[in-house]
Formats: sequence, C-alpha cells, structure tokens
Amino acid sequence: MLQVLTWVLVQCDQCGDILDAPDGEPGHGSERAACLAARVARWRGQRGQRWWCPACALVLTCQALGHEFTDWRCSPRTGGRYRYCQRCCVLEWHGPDQGALALSPDPDPDNNRDSDLAAVLAREVA
Repeated sequence: MLQVLTWVLVQCDQCGDILDAPDGEPGHGSERAACLAARVARWRGQRGQRWWCPACALVLTCQALGHEFTDWRCSPRTGGRYRYCQRCCVLEWHGPDQGALALSPDPDPDNNRDSDLAAVLAREVA
C-alpha cells in the first residue's frame, strides 16, 4: 500500500533545531497544531513567519532588547568579580588585574535575524 502523508515541522530559523512531534510521529498534522505545540514548548514566533527555539530566542531577545544582568558578585577564589544575564546566561568577568571578559552564548553573531525577533517581541508586548 502506498500512502501520501503530509506533516508540518517547526524548525528554528537560527540554529535549525526541529521541534519534537508527539507520539513519535515525524511531524504535526496541521499548521495550527504545530504552532500550538511550539508555543507550549516555549518557542517564539508567529504562524506563517519565523520561529526560534527557546535557547536561540533568549539569546536573540538579549541582542534585540539588551541583557538583564545580575549585580556584580565577588569570586573569593580568584579575586575577580562577575555577573551574568538572567535571560541568556552570558557571563561577564573582571579579573583582579584585567579588563572585562564576556563569554557569550550567541549561536551565530553574524546572523542578523534579531530585528525579526524584535518585531515579534514588539507585537507580543503590545
């Protein structure tokens, strides 16, 4: 028997990750079901537009809106101080005798899709 089946996949426009479908199926049965599953799984995007997985959405949100840093904390072990973004986990470190060092989780700094996410965020906030 031959069967033609159509599935809808939600794929991250930043890293290419694919949202897992329910019950071991290769995809979702409709665009509406795929969008709902993406929202439940904390993906960001709009139906018929770009989608971002939770990890990429956090990084791109910080690129678009800025980081939400903690207060500076002292590291008794090294004598330096550090802070991190509560949203995307980027770490900034000041050593005792050096300037700032930023360790960024940015998956692709040359990819300029943060403006698309900024537009999605603006619609969600409005």
